[in-house]
Amino acid sequence: MIMKINAINSIITLKSNLAANRRISLPAMQNDTFTKTTSFKGSKNDDSFQEFVKWAEKTDFLSNADNIIDKTGRILGSGFEGITIEIPNNDKWVIKVMKRSNLIQQGCEKATICEVPDKLPDLNIGQIIAYVTMPISNTLSRRFYIPRKQKGESYGINNTPPQKLNKKNIDTHISSLKKMAQFPLEAYKQMIRDIMQANDAGYIFDFYNPNNIMLDDENKRINFVDVDPACKESVNYQFSDILYALLDGDFGITFLNSNEDKDLIGQAKKYSDIIKEKFEKAIQDEIK
Repeated sequence: MIMKINAINSIITLKSNLAANRRISLPAMQNDTFTKTTSFKGSKNDDSFQEFVKWAEKTDFLSNADNIIDKTGRILGSGFEGITIEIPNNDKWVIKVMKRSNLIQQGCEKATICEVPDKLPDLNIGQIIAYVTMPISNTLSRRFYIPRKQKGESYGINNTPPQKLNKKNIDTHISSLKKMAQFPLEAYKQMIRDIMQANDAGYIFDFYNPNNIMLDDENKRINFVDVDPACKESVNYQFSDILYALLDGDFGITFLNSNEDKDLIGQAKKYSDIIKEKFEKAIQDEIK
């Protein structure tokens, strides 16, 4: 893997020796696509597939899953492809339901939990560790997925659809930038290490939506959510894509080039410059 820094354009390109930008889903997932990314180490491995199965049996999860999805579960996030739902009284896993294909034209006799291979058992990047199939009829089943739960608060403004430059969104934008700028350099360096490790394992990140970043203030970590299942090959990334998300994507660009309050734009620029400086320093320190 070759990496270089283009100081003129602040574009840091990650080059792989393998084919780039391929999204290859696991066969068991019926070509469903997931987006996700990075998080904090789980050295005890207490959020593995085996631990989930034990927990599911102990709590009778399969009997309650439909009710959680349809009624009692709190929606943690909704993206272009799926909805993430909180499992009550559980801090290790979440439920992900695909918007376009959670029903399968195939019946099953009973609810089953199937393992999704985890290439990074010691690193929580919010990866999917299981999928569950629930019977509906003789010819129809429901399928949903179990990712590891990430810590932190959602970052920035969701780009889908494009958001208006109103007071609420501008306040959220500036608040997010300020918090990101206050994170220590080590948080940026750890983020780079996690992304590189996940890339080598074949996981695919979606940096388009800044909401895929979660700021874990307690552990001072920059975590990502919504990651594609591991494929067989590494993926080419431009670190400028990551920086785009850290600066709050399209909303950040639109705001800096708008005719809004100059003082607020000045604040956003100040925090953005700090983020860029820490990000590029982290790249220089980590990419030897």
